[in-house]
Amino acid sequence: MNSQDWTHEVVATGEVHSHQIVRRLHTERSQFQKIEVLETAGYGVGLFSDGRIQHVAGDEYIYSETIIHPAALLLGEHCKRALIVGGGPGGAIRELLRHRSIETITQVEIDPTMIDVSRRFFPHISQGCWEDPRVRLEIADISDFLARNGERFDLIIYDVSEPMKDTPASNLFSSVFFTKIRAHLSERGIFVTWAGSVGPRSHELAASIHRAMETAFPHVMRYVCSTQSYGTSWLTLGGSNHPYEPLQLGREAVDRAIADHIQGTLRFYDGTTHLHMFNLPKDVRAALAQAPEHATGAGIHFQPGTGVRP
Repeated sequence: MNSQDWTHEVVATGEVHSHQIVRRLHTERSQFQKIEVLETAGYGVGLFSDGRIQHVAGDEYIYSETIIHPAALLLGEHCKRALIVGGGPGGAIRELLRHRSIETITQVEIDPTMIDVSRRFFPHISQGCWEDPRVRLEIADISDFLARNGERFDLIIYDVSEPMKDTPASNLFSSVFFTKIRAHLSERGIFVTWAGSVGPRSHELAASIHRAMETAFPHVMRYVCSTQSYGTSWLTLGGSNHPYEPLQLGREAVDRAIADHIQGTLRFYDGTTHLHMFNLPKDVRAALAQAPEHATGAGIHFQPGTGVRP
């Protein structure tokens, strides 16, 4: 099998995760990134940015459900106004629209090409989310949007790519920028971001983002989920002004909340999964406690296979 039939993604020094490619459906270089749509042998059609996997049809529901529902259910009936930064092919918006309380969703995406490609190749993921009257799409830099917009949101979601140098996300991960995000939260609002791999040899990015979040927010909740197409377990963080205790919710309470607040049937997240995600393994807890001090100030830049650079 020659190298053109596979995509290879470095997940740690000396370690790669690969997908066999059946068809290369689309390649386009936008102002900000190289966007590829590849049909993989194992997981179906996937979206890749600068060679790194973003979403793939076979298991995107795991990522989309877990980045949205835990925080949205903690908010309950207070989850009315949401901001999604990035958003890719629309899976996060799709899941958020399931919540009966949602009144408005604002999506801020810097790259119009990403939206065009998502509409064309991933309607099975977005499921018409951009046609819903509750959804407003803005093509803008999130820094500019926040500077000119005084609106506060009950839920803010980072659904962006990894903060590699000279990419759209390169300045979004720091305590300074997280503090700007915090200023746009409602009183009980929650900011949710993925934070990267927590594999035994690839936790530097997650630990650095965790440290930056703890600097910017008085309360930070954290949970871990394995998305197989990424080749590793990933950390998700939720920052807030209000103290939330997700582990005080038992299995039955989470299942009742899902039934009360969410339309349709979830494929991954439920009460049992909730308890599993929020009970972090011992080695992950230790890794998060050892983040470097540089994580609190300047932007965090991810270097695939070599860790994090300030």
